[in-house]
Amino acid sequence: MRIALVEDGTIGMGGIRRYQRELVRVLAARREADLEFVLYTSDPLAHRRDTGGIATRFMPPPRWLPWHRWVEPAIRSALAEGAGYAHLLTQAPVPALPGIIVTLHDLAPLELAPPLGGTWARRRLFRHRLLPSLRRAARIVVDGPSVALALRDRWGVPEERIAVIAPGIAAHFQRKAPRTERAPFVLAVLGAEERKGEDVIRRAWDSADAPRLDLLIVGGRKGGTGDQSATVKVLRDIDDQTLSRLYSRAAAVACPSWAEGFGFPALEAMAHGTPVVATSIAAFEDLVGDAGILVPPGDSAALSSAIGRISTDRALALRLGERGRRRAARFTWERAADELVALYKALP
Repeated sequence: MRIALVEDGTIGMGGIRRYQRELVRVLAARREADLEFVLYTSDPLAHRRDTGGIATRFMPPPRWLPWHRWVEPAIRSALAEGAGYAHLLTQAPVPALPGIIVTLHDLAPLELAPPLGGTWARRRLFRHRLLPSLRRAARIVVDGPSVALALRDRWGVPEERIAVIAPGIAAHFQRKAPRTERAPFVLAVLGAEERKGEDVIRRAWDSADAPRLDLLIVGGRKGGTGDQSATVKVLRDIDDQTLSRLYSRAAAVACPSWAEGFGFPALEAMAHGTPVVATSIAAFEDLVGDAGILVPPGDSAALSSAIGRISTDRALALRLGERGRRRAARFTWERAADELVALYKALP
């Protein structure tokens, strides 16, 4: 059976891009006698990536159309070329076509009002197009149990149509042994969306009780580099090797999000044995658990206090770091591929 992997090649840095690229890589490395994979992408540079030799179809999207409107012609091409199923690797409304699997990464536009949850247009897209279209999907893959529960309990999606398949940790983020000496800074790897909590962590550093550490923001809002100070620095567009070095050197990693479906920065930090301070949202309760300190979303004082505890209590930092390493070891892309291949083979 041929499986078409349909990705958004225009998406910038972040968890969804990492999910797409790692999943394509690990599936391409498999040798399944009864499965064949073909990548359909809008990424014009896909031929330069490590796709494991998987057959690739480049389909440039019309400039005047958003990515989700490119999905249907891409899937029609895949089905016409012999694909039994098409797997959308990022959330988009499911076209009225047979044999479609979709990965739904989060429900933030429905859980949070704009601007925290995104734009009003994105909220309407989710509520009026994406959610109703899920009934047409053969299966819905989600990254974590919190999204699965919300789909079932709040949005009425039958449980048997939902598969929880957690992402993994990329090989270059796996550390054999964590550093025992840490640099005096806290790392926050943030997207540009309001829900990532950049305002919250900046307030923590603006307060009188700010942690006695520097704050290094990787990513964040576009144009935010002007908001740097003596203790707050911003980096853009760094490669994974540089990011790995920052994870391994940081005294702690802060994840101040208001909503997440999974949380790659928390997982990557734990893989490095770096203590995590995250918000007490369902995704982090599942992912981080007792391997970090969880604080209420939006509470900059609690965030600052938790970071202060880690920076002054070496035994606590080491204990959380070791718990995080053990917890992160459960998340591998090979396991994710095993579960996804089993899902594909169980389809009629």
